[in-house]
Amino acid sequence: MTELLAPLVRASARTIAPLWPLDRAVAINPLVDLTDEDFPRAMTELGHRLGVDPWPHERHLASARGERWSRRGAVDRPGTTPRPGTIVERLRGADSPAARVAREIVARTCLAACSTATSAERSRRATLRDALLDPSVDTRAPRPLRAAVAQRLVTDDLATVRALLPWDDRAVAEEFARHLARVPGWAGWAKWCDEWSHAPHPAALSLTDLLVLSLSVDLEIAAGEWPNPPQPPSRSPHGDGPERLHRLEHVVHDGVIDRLTLPARPSSPPLVQVAACIDVRSEPLRRALEEEPDVTTIGFAGFFGVAARVTGRGEDEPHESFPPLLRPSVDVSAAEATTPRARGPLVRSTLVELTHEPASMFALAEGAGWITGPVLSALTLLPSVRRRGPANLDDWHVRADDPVAIAEGALRGMGLTTGFAPEVVILGHSSHTSANTHFSTLACGACGAGPGGPNAAALVQLLNDPAVRAALDARGVAIPPNTRFVAGEHDTATDHVTLDAMASTHLRARVDRASDRCRRSRRDQRRRLGLATPYRTATSARDWADPRPEWGLAGHVAMVIGPRERTRGVDLGGRVFLHSYDPASDPDGTLLRSIFAAPLIVAQWINAAYYASAVAPDVLGAGDKTLLNPVGDFAVIRGSDPDLRPGLPLQSLYVGDVPIHLPTRLLVAVDAPRERVVDALSDTPAARDLVVHGWVVLAAREHEGGPWWRWSTDGWGAW
Repeated sequence: MTELLAPLVRASARTIAPLWPLDRAVAINPLVDLTDEDFPRAMTELGHRLGVDPWPHERHLASARGERWSRRGAVDRPGTTPRPGTIVERLRGADSPAARVAREIVARTCLAACSTATSAERSRRATLRDALLDPSVDTRAPRPLRAAVAQRLVTDDLATVRALLPWDDRAVAEEFARHLARVPGWAGWAKWCDEWSHAPHPAALSLTDLLVLSLSVDLEIAAGEWPNPPQPPSRSPHGDGPERLHRLEHVVHDGVIDRLTLPARPSSPPLVQVAACIDVRSEPLRRALEEEPDVTTIGFAGFFGVAARVTGRGEDEPHESFPPLLRPSVDVSAAEATTPRARGPLVRSTLVELTHEPASMFALAEGAGWITGPVLSALTLLPSVRRRGPANLDDWHVRADDPVAIAEGALRGMGLTTGFAPEVVILGHSSHTSANTHFSTLACGACGAGPGGPNAAALVQLLNDPAVRAALDARGVAIPPNTRFVAGEHDTATDHVTLDAMASTHLRARVDRASDRCRRSRRDQRRRLGLATPYRTATSARDWADPRPEWGLAGHVAMVIGPRERTRGVDLGGRVFLHSYDPASDPDGTLLRSIFAAPLIVAQWINAAYYASAVAPDVLGAGDKTLLNPVGDFAVIRGSDPDLRPGLPLQSLYVGDVPIHLPTRLLVAVDAPRERVVDALSDTPAARDLVVHGWVVLAAREHEGGPWWRWSTDGWGAW
C-alpha cells in the first residue's frame, strides 16, 4: 500500500472496532476513533454503516422502570435502513445471489486462510490465494471466479485496485468503508493486527489484504460495470434514538445520584485495609467486608500500578497484565514446574493448542475419545466434582528496574501514604469458568483481560521488602514496622477469595464471612430472575452447560471518584466503578488528572462495549452463545456464518427478554470542586473529548451533603 492510500484506509476503518484475540479480549469502545465527534453523530454513522438501530429499545426503558415488557403488540426496534452497499450490492441488489456469493467468498477465504498459522517467510496474501484455489474450501463461488480473484491477489496491490475505481479519493474511502462493513468481524480483527498488536499474531490479517480481496471479488463480478459513486452516510440524528437514550438515562442516572446523597456510615480505625479493583463486581464484596467495623476498603485500578509482563507456569510467552494504554515496567514469573502436579498447566496448555488446530483436533478426538469419553460424561453429569485449584500467590518472582518508584506510585495513587493498618490486602480479581470462549471478558480489564493475582503478589513483594520500605521512608512514605501486606485474588464467578501465606487467621475469617454474604446475594438475584435454583456458584462456574456462569460487568451504570467514606454503607448494587480519591490531599489535581487519563478511559471503553452489545446483540454483539464456535484460539463465528463475531454473547446481557444491562452512557460522579474537575479535564485531552462530545455524563459536588451539579457545554447546572 502506498503512503498516499494509508489515510484512506484509516478513514474507512473509523467505525470498525478492533477485535482482540479471545485470550486477551479487553472491552473497547467500538467507536474509539470517533470520540472527537459528538456522540449522537458518531452513533448515527455507526448505525448507518452497519444497518442497525444503535439506541436503547422500549424493553430497556420498561426494565428501568420496573415494568414488564411484552413482545406482543410492541415495537421494540424501530425500522432501520439497509447497510450501504458495495459495488456488487449496488449493481445487483443487497439480497441478490451475486451479493451473497461475494460476501461468502470474502469471509470464507479469510476463515480458511487465518485458521492456519503462517510462517514468517510466507505472506497472508499468499495464504488467501491458496484458500481461494483450494477446492475443499466451500466459498459457494464458481471456480472461474475464484481463479480470477486469486490471480488479482498475486498481481495486484491496493494501489492497483484503487486505480480501477473511477472516483475521487472521498468516494474511494467510502467504498473501502463499505467493504469493511460487509464483514465487520474480519475487519475488526485486521484492525487489531494493524494498529493494536504489539507482536505479530500467527493468524494476522491486514486491512490492506482484506480490502484487496473484497474489492477484487466485486471487480470480477461487476466485470467493468460501474454504479454511481458511493455517497457518505447521513449526518442527521437517527430518528428518536437520542430521545430514547435520554429517557432511559433520566431514570437510571437519577437513581444513582439519589443513592449517592444518602448519609455514609462511619468507620472505626481500621485493623484491615483492602485495596480492591474499581471493577463493579468488587463493590458488593467491599460492602460486605465493611460490615466489619474495623475494615476499610480502597478502590484502585486492578493492576495496582504494576505494568507487568506475566509468565505463568508452563507458559512459553508472557502476557501483558496492564491496560492497553500503557507499556510494561515489571516482569513477573511463576516458579518452575518441578512435580507432576505442577506440570499440569503445561499439559493442559498443550492440549488446548492441539484442540484448536484444524489439522490435529479431529485426530486427537478420534484417538482420545475412548479414554476421555467416560470421564467427560461424569464431569458433565456431576460438575461439582470438577476442581480448579486456587490461585497460588506465594511463588511469583518479580524483577523491576525501579521497584521503589513502582511501590511509591501505587501507594500515592491509592491515597495510602499514612494511617496504615496492621494488615493491608492488595486484592486482585479473576474469573474461573469452564467451556467459556469469552472467559477473558470476565477477567480483570485493567490487567489486560487476565487475572489480577500476579499483579497483587508482585506489589506485595515490593512493599514487604525492607530495602524498598527504607527507600519509601526517605521519600516521605513511612510504613509502620508492624504493617504487613497480603496478596489476594477474588474469583468473581464464585466470590471465593484466596489469600497468600502472610494472611492472619482473623483476616481469613473476615474475608470468608464477606464471601458468604456475596454468594447469598447472588443466589437471591438468580431467584428473582427465575433462573434455576437451588444454585451453587462453584457448580455453575464449572458447569459446561451453564451459559451464565457470572454476569461480568453487566448492569454497570456509573463511576464514582471520591472518598470511600462518602459511599461506605451505601448499597450500589454492583453497578458502580468505585475509585478512591481524597480531594483534600490533592489540591493541585495531580491525582485527579491521572484518574482521568487512564481509569476513566478504560471504564468508558467497558461502558461503550456493553452498550453496543446490548442495543444490537446480533450485529455489534456475539449473539446466542450456544451457537458460537471458536476459530483457532483468537475468535468465534456463529453457526455457519463465516464472519467473526465481535462483542459480548447474548446470555451476558439478557435473560430471555429481560435486559440485565441497560445501555446508557457512563455517569462519572466526581467528589471534588468543579473548578478542579474542569482544570484536570483540560490537561487530559482524551477524557476531555469524552465529556465535551457527550460520550460520558459528568457530575460533581463540592462537599459531602452538597448538591450534585451536571456539566454541559453551557456550564454547570443543578442535577
